[in-house]
Amino acid sequence: MHKSCFFVPLSLILFCFSIQLHAATFYVSVDGSDAAPGTATSPWMSLQHAADQVTAGDRVIIKAGTYSGFRAASGGVQGQPITFTADAGAAVLINAPGTGNLKGSNIEIESYDWWVLNGLEVANAPERAGIDIRVANHVTVTSCFCRDNRKWGIFTAFADNFTAEFNVCTGSVEEHGIYHSNSGDNAVIRYNTCHHNNACGIQINADPSMGGDGISSNCVISHNILYENGTIGGAAINLASVRDSVIAANLIYTNYA
Repeated sequence: MHKSCFFVPLSLILFCFSIQLHAATFYVSVDGSDAAPGTATSPWMSLQHAADQVTAGDRVIIKAGTYSGFRAASGGVQGQPITFTADAGAAVLINAPGTGNLKGSNIEIESYDWWVLNGLEVANAPERAGIDIRVANHVTVTSCFCRDNRKWGIFTAFADNFTAEFNVCTGSVEEHGIYHSNSGDNAVIRYNTCHHNNACGIQINADPSMGGDGISSNCVISHNILYENGTIGGAAINLASVRDSVIAANLIYTNYA
């Protein structure tokens, strides 16, 4: 009597095991050293060095202090994002671009998917955004304080499945608090507070002139608090080429345009 069986190649088992085995937790501290192993007792010093070392599933815990930012050098995979997070109770300020940054933003994630940024204060970006995400999918920004950046607090371009939750974006000198652009679909923007930005609190602009399908679909903008935005024009929530999306339960008051 013939019995069928389910065969899983050994190489696949070893590959999956090696991914899980590799995932590690590293630490960064202002009094660390990039020559150190990045452990809790011997942390790295710079965020860029950390970004250069990590791979899928790795977690970087950042100790209290003031840092230059970084540009992503790798990405995660489903279920194993790369995470940069402030240490519990730590005040982490990122107030300048990293040495490898290309866009004039303090944190730059471009062409790498599956990232999580948590609990960071990102301020005074000299040219563009506090947090700048381009051609990168499944990026989550949560509980960050983005203030006094030149153009935007948080910016995305061609980014699908972007999530922004529990952030504060304020004092954008030229434009918006949160700006999701260039045909990005499935954005979730909720429980954020955007105030005193020169233009919009939250803007989604699919911008057909920039390529892609020119439409942002299946987005959610909910439970945000938006006030005193729009000194030069714009709206608390501004939408262009947005389809099949939900905008609900936002608190909007004292905006200027």
